[in-house]
Amino acid sequence: MNSRPLTRKMGYKKARRLSEAQIKQIVTHFRALSQPLRLRILNELLEGEQNVTKLVKRTGANQSNVSKHLGELHKAKILARRRDGLSIYYTIADTRVLSICELMCAKSNSNGKPIGDGDGKPI
Repeated sequence: MNSRPLTRKMGYKKARRLSEAQIKQIVTHFRALSQPLRLRILNELLEGEQNVTKLVKRTGANQSNVSKHLGELHKAKILARRRDGLSIYYTIADTRVLSICELMCAKSNSNGKPIGDGDGKPI
């Protein structure tokens, strides 16, 4: 039986152990990213700052649902928001979530091809 750490068996450099605060932060981010509509919202916000009305139109979801999910992404500190009159505008505040999404899309499917939208590029 080989007693080398799993990270070395997999070819990774030695990983450092996570603190409880880091574990809590990771759980918060993954939980916030676990809903398809939230990922669609993030996808739309790649184009830049947008208000709730525009996000409703672009995602096809109803206003209360979009607002609820925007609130969760803001609570997780993934989005920033600002008020301009009666409108609230959202933008991506923590770009690390984009790296997480890219990493997941770069993973190969069972055919050995990257997961993407059919053109060979990750989503």
